[in-house]
Amino acid sequence: MNVIPPQPKPKRLPLLASLLAALVLLPGLPATARAEVDCLETYVNCVQAAADLGTVSERSWAGLRCAYQLIACLQRRLA
Repeated sequence: MNVIPPQPKPKRLPLLASLLAALVLLPGLPATARAEVDCLETYVNCVQAAADLGTVSERSWAGLRCAYQLIACLQRRLA
């Protein structure tokens, strides 16, 4: 019987470390990249808040709202 051993999960950087790295590198980025980072930070905060909601439907609607806000933010910043 050939059994494939489970693959180890890749280690991810914690969200905080990623945000800190983004903040350190932010001053050297062009304006369009900074706008994208700002929008992504807002999106991450929105999704974290949505995850704390009680029911699946509340989390789903909040997640959709977060995605809409991300798209609107990117359109405003990059227009």
